[in-house]
Amino acid sequence: MSRIALLAVALASTAHADPRAPTLERFRLANGLQVMLEVDHRVPLVAVNMYVDAGAGDEEPGRSGFAHLFEHLMFKGSSHVADGQHLGLLEAIGGTSVVATTDWNRTQYQEVVPAHELETALWLESDRLGFLVPAFTDAKLANQRDVVRNERRQTFENPPYGEVALRVPALLFPAPHPYHPALIGTHEDLANATLAQMTEFFRKWYAPGNVTLTLSGDFDPIATRALVEKYFGSIAVGPRTPPHRTDVQPPPATEIREVMRDAVTLPRVTFAWVTTRSYGPGDIELRLAADLLAGSKSSVLHRKLVLEQRIAQSAACSYEPMRLGSVFQCDVVVHAGHTADEVIGAFDRELARLREQGPETRELDRARTRLLAALTRRLESLRRRAYLWSEYLHETGDPLFLPKDYARHRAVTEAAMKAALAQWLDPHHRVVITVLPETKGKP
Repeated sequence: MSRIALLAVALASTAHADPRAPTLERFRLANGLQVMLEVDHRVPLVAVNMYVDAGAGDEEPGRSGFAHLFEHLMFKGSSHVADGQHLGLLEAIGGTSVVATTDWNRTQYQEVVPAHELETALWLESDRLGFLVPAFTDAKLANQRDVVRNERRQTFENPPYGEVALRVPALLFPAPHPYHPALIGTHEDLANATLAQMTEFFRKWYAPGNVTLTLSGDFDPIATRALVEKYFGSIAVGPRTPPHRTDVQPPPATEIREVMRDAVTLPRVTFAWVTTRSYGPGDIELRLAADLLAGSKSSVLHRKLVLEQRIAQSAACSYEPMRLGSVFQCDVVVHAGHTADEVIGAFDRELARLREQGPETRELDRARTRLLAALTRRLESLRRRAYLWSEYLHETGDPLFLPKDYARHRAVTEAAMKAALAQWLDPHHRVVITVLPETKGKP
């Protein structure tokens, strides 16, 4: 049997395994901090995940980018840790995977440390959660504000096709929706951010009652619980965290088309829809649909538009789950010698076929296997597991959602796919952005 065939068998067997919910010890401190402990003695490491239940979806008009900006400020020192020392101290004890990320729903901070250095990691996380504000300065804010604005330029404004990522949310989520300015924020809002506003954002959303600390790895649960109490228990309760928005954005009333010019060689067409909320009805069907359309070399768009018709250079689809309306997006690069209109017509024909007939059984099974294999691979990493339990807790209310997650993948039928595609991927309620090579006189 070939290596490819062996891999396919391995993925299929993994995807159809019967997963059990993790064994989690859960408790709350008096100040409201929620803690989850998962013991795993197989390797002498511990993953630390501090999950703040606040993201770009919680920002107010005129304060876009604050959630992401705070992700940066959390590494700029606290009352007992000097600016720049947080990363240095973790590196000194052998810490790895020291990362922080922000999305529309949450901001999370994580690292993996040797088991015997867990106490140091807990001290560092507790200090920036409980004692960050006294170390705030205008100089730190100005520095990180410039860093984030430069990140916006490097990520969205300078790369080919990059500004499409700014236009999609702007068109799908009309102002003053918090998703309208894009997650990274606008230059104007970032430039106008003040120390008082950032302090207000921190006190509002970084209260212990809005934070979950999850540990996965090699530790003694009794001793670790005492350490958590020691380092996090003294943090003040803080103000009551306001409720999150829950209103899901409706799709555009009609199709919205826009043409942009960029310094590119080939045109590209982007199709985007606002859909259900993360983990809501239709969520898993849309995840599968993204894979069906452009998740592999055997997917619909790659097979039809790239290989058979040769009118597209490449095709990619993604599904970004968000609480106030998820985004389903497909990007198709036009092949040299063909036009964007040809691609739009061919794309719509394939989408119409999929919406009217639904996927073939073998197509759905392949997509399901790939998604279940990806979910299974998340369980192989302590860091990704710790994050997954927090995500389940805040998105579904159940940190032990893992068996239900597998079950919802397996329960999807061709009929359910057809219904979800018909409901959410309506070509009359979408955004279509065509990027054309810039012409002389049109920068």
